[in-house]
Amino acid sequence: MEAMKLDMYLKHFGFQQPPFAINPDPRFLYLSPRHQEALAHLLYGLGEGGGFVMLSGEVGTGKTTLCFTLLEHLGDNVDVALILNSRLNSLELLAALCDELHIPYPRESDSRKVLIDRLNQFLLANHAQGRRTVAVIDEAQNLSIDVMEQIRLLTNLETPTTKLLQIVLVGQPELPHLLARPDLRQVNQRITARYHLGSLDAADTRQYIRHRLSVAGGSPTVFSASALRAVFRLSKGIPRLINVICDRALLGGFTLDRTKIDRRIVEKAYREAYARNRPNLWISALAASLFLGLAVTSVHTLDRSHRLVTSRPAISADGGAERELSGEVQPPLRNAEAKAEPTAALVTTPAAAVRPPSSPVFSVWVDDPARSEPMALGRLVHRWRPDWPLQPISCDRIRSLGLRCLRQRGAWEDLRRQNLPGILTIRGAGDGERAVLLLDANETEAEFLDHDGKTIKFPTIELLSRWAGESLVVWEPPSNRALLVPGMVDPAILWLRQRLTAAGYGAAPSGSPQSFDEPLKSALMRFQGNWGIQVDGVAGEKTLAALSGIRSSLDVPFISHNATP
Repeated sequence: MEAMKLDMYLKHFGFQQPPFAINPDPRFLYLSPRHQEALAHLLYGLGEGGGFVMLSGEVGTGKTTLCFTLLEHLGDNVDVALILNSRLNSLELLAALCDELHIPYPRESDSRKVLIDRLNQFLLANHAQGRRTVAVIDEAQNLSIDVMEQIRLLTNLETPTTKLLQIVLVGQPELPHLLARPDLRQVNQRITARYHLGSLDAADTRQYIRHRLSVAGGSPTVFSASALRAVFRLSKGIPRLINVICDRALLGGFTLDRTKIDRRIVEKAYREAYARNRPNLWISALAASLFLGLAVTSVHTLDRSHRLVTSRPAISADGGAERELSGEVQPPLRNAEAKAEPTAALVTTPAAAVRPPSSPVFSVWVDDPARSEPMALGRLVHRWRPDWPLQPISCDRIRSLGLRCLRQRGAWEDLRRQNLPGILTIRGAGDGERAVLLLDANETEAEFLDHDGKTIKFPTIELLSRWAGESLVVWEPPSNRALLVPGMVDPAILWLRQRLTAAGYGAAPSGSPQSFDEPLKSALMRFQGNWGIQVDGVAGEKTLAALSGIRSSLDVPFISHNATP
């Protein structure tokens, strides 16, 4: 019975499997730009040969999933001990490490020395064979001071260039506070790379949902634009909550015989999942029938007269979510990171302090349903590749043209300084969203590309009354590498030097100009700090995109002529 009803549910939406199941499935993995940055930091920290790497983040942000992804990138010459239960004393931890690494030891022994000696012998033998050893400790915020000190002592075994045991500490936001204790300063000082994984922003939440729907075999447009905004607002961009809300919303849509999920279904799904002292109605009944095997006679006999009637709350542009900064050095809080409504800080001119409603002409132009992202992206790609035919295109497809998409959220001045033409997400008159291609902009006027290839201008103040800070820019990476890290030797490093020099952050190479040396890292960090990019000395997609917009002899389309910090 359960299998039959599950099959009915999947067929209703055209799914081959449930798209928002809680259990981790590598096929559904979506690496947002933040998750990619976190992965890059972890790989970089382990590649440096240091003793400790730390990944922190709120519950449900995908830390454990990211750890499994990290293990897949370590290579075949790495032995990994994965400790998922952190509520251990020091003796139990040593035994768990030996068990994970298949190190034999006398089970009846309660001597830490015996376990440490066996572990050290294994590490030395592994190193002699050219192998590395990594221990990943999940929920590390639960570790006691004694266990932390024991872990530190394990990393004392080293060669002149590397630690024989590297530790990845993964934990909730309490972990950095724990390591900040004076009695743990020796551990804290040994962390070579750290990253705080924040929640998804609105754009990545949309992409996350659409990605999982597509992988499940269904349409990526099952959720309406207003429903996607509601999911972000209610989940605050936390992947685990996104899964729960979307799963229950789909069950509710099936119960109501809907093939399109709107805002009201999402809001009711959230209340059913998280509101206290409320009876679970259609969603809980159907979920129990499908997944827990409780007796339900027929999902289509549920009370259809129970309608979703709610008042529509105001939806803030960022849903209350804050962008997380990470790294040893953090730039000052910028406008785009403020908790207030982003549009309240997008323009610094006094004239923009009060925004009148959009003019009828601007509203009519913006609300044309044909203003879709694939159409706008096709026009934008044509500016980079004039030989490319004018036709709709996706971000995945432009990779074959040597280009990349960067979805972002930021302030108006940040977008102008980035100096690349971009596609802005504009709130439509109803629940929909429109995508418009911005070519040029200043404090008073913005120029767009219309369907017929002609340009059209509107007052900047009218644009900002409908723009919530979301944009997509296209950039061209210097090579097939999406990440340039210190110590790397690659022709793309020469491009990085040239771009930094053009931006006023030149650094004379200490050796080969194609080597990512310390002077280049220092120059890059100064650039990142002044441009409001995470200061980590690693050239990721945000840094590379910003550098690609620096004016030079390169054949790059620009939107303005004042790209200086």
